[in-house]
Amino acid sequence: FHGSPFARWRVVVEADTNIWDATDTTFELRPFIFYVNDSVTNGDNYCTAPGSDGNHGASSNKPKATLDSVLSTYDLDYGDTVLVDVGRYTSSNTISITAADSGSTNGYVTIRGTTNTVLNRLGSSSTTYGLTLSSARYIDLSDLVVTGGYQGVYLNGASACRLNRVNICNPINAGLVLYGSGSNEFGAISVLWSGMEGLKLTSSTYNRFTNCLFAHSAEDGVS
Repeated sequence: FHGSPFARWRVVVEADTNIWDATDTTFELRPFIFYVNDSVTNGDNYCTAPGSDGNHGASSNKPKATLDSVLSTYDLDYGDTVLVDVGRYTSSNTISITAADSGSTNGYVTIRGTTNTVLNRLGSSSTTYGLTLSSARYIDLSDLVVTGGYQGVYLNGASACRLNRVNICNPINAGLVLYGSGSNEFGAISVLWSGMEGLKLTSSTYNRFTNCLFAHSAEDGVS
């Protein structure tokens, strides 16, 4: 069965398909797949219609317009997937993934973009982040470009997360920041043109970095 937050059971008599009944209310059938798209479908990988935050986001023809709307509308759990299609998603809000949307030892919550999925953060204050993982665990994040903001991607108390093929560009301060975060894995991460450090580690141990690039930072590549 395809997972859905709006599932119904329907029972049909094989000998006479005119005789049937269905549950009166919907129920959750996991795992879920959610879809996010911009205002066009040209070159899309996942969606068949433009996105709108008025959509439920649970099918490719009813995608939401922002990742933030999926996170605020639904309580994600292990096995769930969010597919963010090709596009440039500009926001004045921080996309925050918290403990409430974490996976578990049973499986990850997956958030996957494409090679042309850009999360563009407006704003320049010190609390302006492109994307945060705050006390999040077992998040699998991949194929995203995060641009702008004061800091690009900020992990605060995050553990057992995986970030792969995430490109961070042009933050005012540091590009990738880990604070009190451990046992996370980073693969093929690139941080370019940071206003300060490319990678900043504070009280963070047992993190693994493989084939990552920190270049053209105004200060240290790694601090």
